[in-house]
Amino acid sequence: FKPGPQGRIIILEDTDGDDRADRRDVLVGKFGFSGNGCDIHGPYLGPDGYLYISTGDGSGIADQLQTGQKIDDLLGSLLRIDVDHQSDGRNYAIPEDNPFILRTRLHEFTRPEIYSFGHRQLWKYSFDRATGDLWGGEIGQDLWEMVYRIKKGGNYGWSVREGSHPFRPDRLQFRIEIEDPIVEHSHNDFRSITGGFIYHGSRLPGLTGNYVYGD
Repeated sequence: FKPGPQGRIIILEDTDGDDRADRRDVLVGKFGFSGNGCDIHGPYLGPDGYLYISTGDGSGIADQLQTGQKIDDLLGSLLRIDVDHQSDGRNYAIPEDNPFILRTRLHEFTRPEIYSFGHRQLWKYSFDRATGDLWGGEIGQDLWEMVYRIKKGGNYGWSVREGSHPFRPDRLQFRIEIEDPIVEHSHNDFRSITGGFIYHGSRLPGLTGNYVYGD
């Protein structure tokens, strides 16, 4: 998998056995001028076999597009798609248990690819090999950097909040309660958090079961 221009997610795969990679654009999104891209985790890491894609809010400063609390576009979200199948004219399918697929079928204007939303920039994330829990480092803007345990259908607050702190509380919050971070660091200590992994190695037993991350 690789991110391409104009918001394309491209799969390179030998589909016909000729030892050459064939290209397939699976997702095309309308992105903004900043805060566009983050991380891609595919079936080799996702315990459910689906492709996870995180997107930034695309707004540069202060969520100018106010997309964080919307689920009708692909920005400011963690997406989850099935790249092994195709449906509805797409080069991918929507997993049946994606949290907003029912809203789409009821003709609400939503993007069924969304797994969680309210992210400014979920820069790096990983699955706990032992439990399947999804952990991510969220790059904040003015004052705070956050670590979240990501839940299906979760609202992570941007840009009403930055972590557990008010950011633009006058903006409209989507009607799902905002999740609090597991850990947050002020910009006195951190400037650009990079999410890590739950450690399950044998070399450093004192770290077993702990989330290791940096800045």
